[in-house]
Amino acid sequence: MSNQTSFRFQPWHALIALLVFNLFFAFIVGDQYGQTWDEPSFYLYGERSFDAYQRGLADQPLIPEKHIFFLDLRYYGPFYTAVGWKVVDLLGQILSTWGYYDIWHFVNFIFFQIALISLYWLAKRFLGSWMAFFVVVLFNTQPLIFGHAFINPKDIPFLVFFMTSVALGLYMVDLIGKMESDEESSIAFPQFQIYLAVLFALFIFTF
Repeated sequence: MSNQTSFRFQPWHALIALLVFNLFFAFIVGDQYGQTWDEPSFYLYGERSFDAYQRGLADQPLIPEKHIFFLDLRYYGPFYTAVGWKVVDLLGQILSTWGYYDIWHFVNFIFFQIALISLYWLAKRFLGSWMAFFVVVLFNTQPLIFGHAFINPKDIPFLVFFMTSVALGLYMVDLIGKMESDEESSIAFPQFQIYLAVLFALFIFTF
């Protein structure tokens, strides 16, 4: 009789379960959040940014009526809101009973899940795996953060990008240290990972 490895419930299993629960919960309550005062202009900013990208790629002149003149929005990068607008536009065909802003809230919350994964990586670097998971649970259940994950399309994307860049940066540092301590690994070190991390950091802070 062959020995079979028994299944052990790992912290990353619990993390996946938490993410799945979050998405299920968001699907239930995602259309019950109200609209904030700056959402209309920000989402319009995303639509017009996406249009500007398309026209730029197609080498077409911009339409004067679609120029972007929004208070302080010139200080916010258009990447997330432009891509998010396209995702919302596609999801609108599936979630046909949801309002426009409700779908945006759902997309914002989905994107927030990346921050939870990044936080788990960061916490696990200094704590045990299970303790890192409970740090994520504590962060995820903060009422203010949880609510803003739906209705805040500015600070939440910044949080996600910042935490992800820090997590990848520390991972790169640990990887370099590990490779330098092992002569054979150092010779075969995949340099493209360093370039990828640097490009990712530049990409994030560009927006």
